[in-house]
Amino acid sequence: MNPVAIVIFFVGVLNIVGRGPHVVAPLATAVYYQRMCGSPGRVRLLGTLILTLVGLPLVVTARLSHAEKSDITVWIECYGWLVTAAMIVVIALPGRWHRAASFYWGSRSARLWPISVLKVAFGIFLCWVALFVL
Repeated sequence: MNPVAIVIFFVGVLNIVGRGPHVVAPLATAVYYQRMCGSPGRVRLLGTLILTLVGLPLVVTARLSHAEKSDITVWIECYGWLVTAAMIVVIALPGRWHRAASFYWGSRSARLWPISVLKVAFGIFLCWVALFVL
């Protein structure tokens, strides 16, 4: 496996592990996520963690694989830049994202479950790309 495939597989597993519990136990996971985003400091820490574990590895490995530049590595780099930009905004404005997360996870409505199912499906897709395409 090349480094891009390893990072993509890791990001896919993080997507599955991050949203999988919400598919199985929506209420308990919503309470946990609401507690995890309980203060602007925790939101900033979570943004830094996601930036470090997802955004930067995607950008760096896609940039380093210029020898095997393909369409998929361009899309991976774009996804990495999107995650990086979003997390920089979260780190810069944690208060607004704290209020948004409190509203989002505090609603506990049925609309959260399909979003989590799509996120798990996206994680499975990323793992498939890492194992069979790259």
